[in-house]
Amino acid sequence: PGFNKDPFQSKMAQKSKFLQWIDYRVRVTIQDSRMFVGTFIAFDKHLNLVLADTEEYRRVKAKKAGEADKEMKRALGLIILRGENIVSITAEAPPNLQGKKEGAGGPGKATAVNRASVPINQPQIQQPGVGGVAKGMGQMSQSTMMPTQKSMIQPVSGQLPGPGNMPQAPTMLPPNQK
Repeated sequence: PGFNKDPFQSKMAQKSKFLQWIDYRVRVTIQDSRMFVGTFIAFDKHLNLVLADTEEYRRVKAKKAGEADKEMKRALGLIILRGENIVSITAEAPPNLQGKKEGAGGPGKATAVNRASVPINQPQIQQPGVGGVAKGMGQMSQSTMMPTQKSMIQPVSGQLPGPGNMPQAPTMLPPNQK
């Protein structure tokens, strides 16, 4: 009665549960007992995971009987984990909202520059002691984008050149035929 046997419905329920963990710091254990700790970025229908800023942890058995096992750590960065190999997923920490603003950029996050954050027609207030943007860097002036008389499209007078009036296209001959 309370059990849903429809596999499509269970996949959809699984997807909605995974969506709530996006941007969380998670610990993923795979079949060979390695653990990956990273920021959960994305997943797909096969439950393959994309993790950013990932670190891999694995246990290395001691060479001598009296020594303790060592845990090795290495930084991996951005990785994709195949869903077939995943044994467990555990939330380590919630998303880091401190310092992030709406539309703030970062690794892998594309944002438009000077669109919503600063109105174009509003004058910029320059802080004292700051010389402004270096030449060739930063913002263009408003006059740069204004059309000039030279760049205006002029109407074509007369007719288009016919087949006999077309300029000859440059040709290249093989090196042995000059």
